[in-house]
Amino acid sequence: MNQQIKMATHVKVVKHASSTSSTSVFELGSFSVEALKLKKLEHGCPSPLLILSPKVDGQYPVLVFINGFGLENSDYTVLLTHVASHGFIVAAPQVWTITPSFDYGEMDCVVNVTNWLSDGLPPLLPPKVEPNLQKLGLCGHSRGGKTAFSLIASKSVDKSLNFSALIGVDPVMGFAKVLQTQPDLLTFKPNSLDMGMPVMVVGMGLSSEWNVLCPPCSPAGVNHQEVYSECQAPCYHFVAKDFGHMDVIDDNPEDPIGAIASCMCKKGDQGRRDLLRRCVGGLIVAFLEANWEGESGDLNAVIDDPDIAPVAIDRELK
Repeated sequence: MNQQIKMATHVKVVKHASSTSSTSVFELGSFSVEALKLKKLEHGCPSPLLILSPKVDGQYPVLVFINGFGLENSDYTVLLTHVASHGFIVAAPQVWTITPSFDYGEMDCVVNVTNWLSDGLPPLLPPKVEPNLQKLGLCGHSRGGKTAFSLIASKSVDKSLNFSALIGVDPVMGFAKVLQTQPDLLTFKPNSLDMGMPVMVVGMGLSSEWNVLCPPCSPAGVNHQEVYSECQAPCYHFVAKDFGHMDVIDDNPEDPIGAIASCMCKKGDQGRRDLLRRCVGGLIVAFLEANWEGESGDLNAVIDDPDIAPVAIDRELK
């Protein structure tokens, strides 16, 4: 019997009888992972590319991941390794976002790399490991989330890319409601965005707060909450309440750009960032398994009992 759960946001969540009280998606998966970093035009790849793949024989779904503003694809190695260890191939093109205004070249970069995958990716994978491009997902963090949603919404995109799952990790759609980065995507009307596929939006609870004199890195009105509000069902929304916009990237003191970007954003508990990355990685895995494999137990479990996540989260769905 369906049961309504009261939440702080007063959004209805359906309790699933098949869910379990704990889930392993928040732990590193059972597959050992191989990492490969390509330079532009190496093996014909149209952009620098980070590939993370299971080493075990088999055919695996593919997730294309887009980095955020001013960041490198390698800044997400810990998060993306977590995803790959659960049986996914991750392809993360280096999308250069160095100006505040949106550059349509960002979408072109993702499209070009994705089109290259069918011929270019298989020879680079471990022996007897194959990509299943019939299960192809798109995920982006920060402005990479904006790029991902804009690409799917664009009517000019070659539909043969065959994306069938869309994820935004603390997506940033602009500077304010009156100043979206182009192309304007948000309409500020609930359920106005039809992405044509299941969507998951993961937000950070502190990302809309000022960090001393620095403005929010993910301003209210153009952040994860508005994206979720406007996406049509099916759409899932999870918020890591105690963390900031850049807490999802690696702890890498040798990366000055990532360190500077992190300093500009409101931070959560820096000693628990590893738990946040496990949480976000586990949510991505659970969402993709539910939508591609019909294995919804892990996703249902965290919806029914968010306390099983490694960090405190809120959730809502439609």
